[in-house]
Amino acid sequence: MIRAHLASFPLRRKLLRRVVASILPQVDHLFVVLNEYEDVPRFLKKAPRATAVILDRDVKDAGKFWFQPDPDDIVFLIDDDIGIQRIMSQRRSPVSALWGSTAGWEVA
Repeated sequence: MIRAHLASFPLRRKLLRRVVASILPQVDHLFVVLNEYEDVPRFLKKAPRATAVILDRDVKDAGKFWFQPDPDDIVFLIDDDIGIQRIMSQRRSPVSALWGSTAGWEVA
């Protein structure tokens, strides 16, 4: 399964909506940790291939690691404030072929 993991917080709600709309067509499932949220936003509740959780504490960006993938899964750790989601998805096959199961990007 191709997965994307993301952590967000309420001040980025509009950005989160855009990222969800952008990334969902490119992955099999999106996993989201909602730091400091009181309720899961409706746009996430309605997304059939998205799982969103609200934890009892703010885990910041570490929320990206909250969900346990299967050994054969391809996992993209994404941010709601960086517009690179389309680039990452388009490059996933060549990157996996070159470096195996671990790859990363540095955005300057």
